[in-house]
Amino acid sequence: MSTVHASITLTAIALTFSCGTPDKDDTGKSGPTRDVGDDTAAAADTDADADADADADGGPGLDDTGADGGYCDDLATVPGIDACVADRLQCNRSVMHTTEGGTNIFNATHYTNWGCDGAPPGKYNGAERVYIFHHPGTGEVTLDLDSPCEDLNIIAIPWSEWAGAGTTCPTEASVFVPGECIHRKRDGHDQIRLSADVAQDFLVFIEGMAGQLANYELTAQCGGGGGGGGGGGGTGTP
Repeated sequence: MSTVHASITLTAIALTFSCGTPDKDDTGKSGPTRDVGDDTAAAADTDADADADADADGGPGLDDTGADGGYCDDLATVPGIDACVADRLQCNRSVMHTTEGGTNIFNATHYTNWGCDGAPPGKYNGAERVYIFHHPGTGEVTLDLDSPCEDLNIIAIPWSEWAGAGTTCPTEASVFVPGECIHRKRDGHDQIRLSADVAQDFLVFIEGMAGQLANYELTAQCGGGGGGGGGGGGTGTP
């Protein structure tokens, strides 16, 4: 190879490496975009658990602080059957509802008179949501309340007097056998287990002790399958 040819070849290679590949010009192209916001740095995990959110629930899901706006700020529509019952809770289905706009009928006096342990006087004076749940009589059913936006609690009582819109709901004077009313008030997540070997109706109450208004998810996990509101024996009396 001649000296001149070799010099030209080396010069071309040097120019290639120094110029590199031209940047893409996406001007005028359409397509989905994402607001990068502050994504240039990973957000700090400020809680005590091992997951990547800011809550302390041990899982990567909703933030107990209410910072996961996609859930806490969603518009939740609640059917509303009558002045007492908001909806029928069905086996193996979840509902995402809210206490905002709920009824304001029941309070700590009702729950205490019914024998619900741990209902402090003067509390539960805000809005509640009430569900009718038909236990299919297949053993144990688990009711799960997930309330990451605000601290809501769950109460359940057996009740056979509600058979449809406009029928009877319990009052302060309603009588229950000791232990029939179940009250759970853990922060962010509450669970109740209902056992029945025959079909039986229950009323399920979702309410914040300090009257919190917030979205929540409620699920009835039934090992035996189907079931919904309406019909079936309960032991509560008006």
